[in-house]
Amino acid sequence: MLIPETALPCWDPLGLRGPSDYDRACESTPDGIGVITVCGHEAVVFGGIDTMSTWLPASSGWGGDVVIPLEWGHPFTDEEIRSGVSELDNSSFVSCGVEVCFGPGRLLLMSALEEPPNWLCWHLEIEMHGGNYIVHVADLELRGCIRVRVYRFMQGTVGWGRIAK
Repeated sequence: MLIPETALPCWDPLGLRGPSDYDRACESTPDGIGVITVCGHEAVVFGGIDTMSTWLPASSGWGGDVVIPLEWGHPFTDEEIRSGVSELDNSSFVSCGVEVCFGPGRLLLMSALEEPPNWLCWHLEIEMHGGNYIVHVADLELRGCIRVRVYRFMQGTVGWGRIAK
């Protein structure tokens, strides 16, 4: 999931303070991606996120790509993934119907099972300008045996985190 750092104190994956945020996250992704509210902040949830997932920022600081490996038959390098993703232009992407608004501040890409600040697994700290983003998706195949899903956050004028369906 991609969650604002300011929402972490409220994140309750085990449901110790009420309904489990982890369950809410899982229920929000019937199409592989969804938006939930945590402490008044929007968080984007990705189905099937893996510890090898990563963030590739846009050079402008407005948006970037969440890259999630789906299949790999051989080892791959970060550079191989970066190079493949950089060859995708915006016309390679289709809207996945998700709109989100992030405020200023750091975001974290993490597993929905994590319970910060007691990090058990992985997380990535992300710097991205606050603003409205429309999320688009593309699948990429490299060397015929590596398949990744790329969620591109593109700056846009959208509502406040509604799933646009």
